[in-house]
Amino acid sequence: MDRDLAVCQRGSIRLGTVIVLGIALGVAVALLYPTLQRALRERAEASLAEPRAWPPSVAPGVCGATFTLQTSWREGHVHFWLQSTGNALGCFGTVWDRSIARLTITFSDKNGFKMAERAVKLLEIITLYDNQNRESGLEWKGDEAMTSKVYRACASWTLIWHGFPELPANAEPGFILAPDVSAPAPRPWDELEIEQARESLTSARMLFASVEGCNRAKRAREVKQELEVLRGSLKAMEDSLADVEARYAKGDPGAGPAAKQIRAMLGPIQEDLDGIRTKFKCK
Repeated sequence: MDRDLAVCQRGSIRLGTVIVLGIALGVAVALLYPTLQRALRERAEASLAEPRAWPPSVAPGVCGATFTLQTSWREGHVHFWLQSTGNALGCFGTVWDRSIARLTITFSDKNGFKMAERAVKLLEIITLYDNQNRESGLEWKGDEAMTSKVYRACASWTLIWHGFPELPANAEPGFILAPDVSAPAPRPWDELEIEQARESLTSARMLFASVEGCNRAKRAREVKQELEVLRGSLKAMEDSLADVEARYAKGDPGAGPAAKQIRAMLGPIQEDLDGIRTKFKCK
């Protein structure tokens, strides 16, 4: 009887040990699963951060320019780098309103269904110049919120243009659109519009310098990223205003409205900068 009791006790001990080990294993799995899941997700998303070069796209309506696109995905945003080579706007001449022109990048899945798109105003695009100060291309860098699932599904892209002057169907390389000689002379208040746009740009530059020199603001990661975007936007506005001033000097009647559009676009930039300065108590 004593032997039976001993066997029973040993069996109980073994069963208890198994139960304890099972509970410990379950707790370990429960604790490690989120970490493992996060590691697997980060590993899968790491590949999305690698630059992805898309096939070039020719835009017949933009002087037949060829555009290249690179993208990468990080932390819920897709980052764009759009470029063209050569004088991509040269065929339009100098007399046209660039404030309404824009390009639209559209992504589609493997079946041709639209997944996402990003519109880019021409005023956001930087004109590149060679060492002889000749236009050598266009460049735009920006970002857009997008899930990794949508980004993975994107299989092709197209470029659509809006607001550019209409070119003849038989336009050949080297063609330049002739200005409308019947267009009226610039209006007297166009110069005032340009002056006000210049004042708004100067004010935005001063706000940017105030925030950029504020240590409390620069320590915030989101502010650092936003400043990079705003820096590019201000550079684009400056280039666009210089172009408007050149158009005004040549008697372009569209210079005033274009300057007014630039001033309107500077408003939200100033508000963003002023909000950052107020939040972090920058001088």
